[in-house]
Amino acid sequence: MQEKFAGYAFGGISDAARIGYGVEDNARILHRFAYIERQLMHVMAGHLISVPEWEVKIMLGRHLYEDSEHHQLLRVRISELRKSERSVDRSPDEALTAVFDELIRAANTLELLAGIYQVIKPGLVAAYHGHIKHCNPLVDYNTGRALRLIMMEEAEHVQLGQAYLESLLVDEAGREQAEAFASHL
Repeated sequence: MQEKFAGYAFGGISDAARIGYGVEDNARILHRFAYIERQLMHVMAGHLISVPEWEVKIMLGRHLYEDSEHHQLLRVRISELRKSERSVDRSPDEALTAVFDELIRAANTLELLAGIYQVIKPGLVAAYHGHIKHCNPLVDYNTGRALRLIMMEEAEHVQLGQAYLESLLVDEAGREQAEAFASHL
C-alpha cells in the first residue's frame, strides 16, 4: 500500500535523517556569524557620516539596520541553544578581529564598499549557505530558517553594494585601489 503523502513526511522537510551539527558546534559557528554581523554594523555606522555619496549613505543605513536584525536573530538562536547571549559580543578569534580592525580603517568609499561587498558579505553568504547544507533540516529547523532569511537579504546586499561600487569605479586608479584593499583584507 502506497503512503498517501509520500515525500511530504515531516511537513515537507526532506533529508530529515541527515546528520547535522551538534549543539556546541552549531552555537560556535552561529557565534561567529553573529560577531561578523555585529562588526559590520560597527563599520557601517563608523563610516556613515563621512561617506560623501548620498545614495551610498542611504544604502549603508539600510544594510546597517538589516544587519542589526540579522545579529538579533542569531543572538536569539544562540540563546535557544543554551549558550549565553553575552558570549556573542566577544570575538571568536583574533584573525577575524584583525580583519574588522582593517576594514574600519577604509580610507574612502571605494575601499569601504570593496571590503564589505567584495570580501566580507560574499564570504558570509557562502558561509550561511554551507551551514544550511550541513544542518539537520528537521532537528535544527530554527537555525536553517533564520539563516535562509538572513542569507536572502545578505545576497541582496552583495548585489546592490557591488553595483554601487562598480558605478564609482570610473578609472583604473580607483579599480586598483579597491582591488588592493579587497586583497589586503
